[in-house]
Amino acid sequence: MDFFIIIIVLILLVIGFVGSFFPLIPGPPVSYLALLLFYFCIPNELGQNTIIMLGIIVVVVFFLDYWLQVYGVEKFGVNKKARNGTIIGLILGVILPIPFGILFGPFVGAYIGAKMEQEDNEPLKIAFGAVLGFITGSFLKLSLVFYIAYYIVDAYYPKC
Repeated sequence: MDFFIIIIVLILLVIGFVGSFFPLIPGPPVSYLALLLFYFCIPNELGQNTIIMLGIIVVVVFFLDYWLQVYGVEKFGVNKKARNGTIIGLILGVILPIPFGILFGPFVGAYIGAKMEQEDNEPLKIAFGAVLGFITGSFLKLSLVFYIAYYIVDAYYPKC
């Protein structure tokens, strides 16, 4: 039974890692779900305070990620078409076999979206802002997912 729980925990962690880059997948909450499943189903050395602390951090990062995106939108003047272009560019950047597509895709998508609404030099600034917001949020989420994965591995193999 433990084997199947560990497999589910690993699958949830992988989904959490992927969710750090894809806006439609809530990476840290899915990883926290893996932590809860591990905590309640597998004998481990995790404390209740650790579970509560990580839960609070997941909630804070979840809201902070959205706040940072709104702040970036206001700071760099990103419009709705640029935001949608960023998401489309991200998806295409991952799907198409382009080197560094995950970085170039959102930039190109934001630029095209911004260019559709504006004619001046602002689209380049907007594209940069959209990518900067995406990278910052992704780094924050990815760091938390790694942190949760570390706690799971450390609790499963405490003496390594």
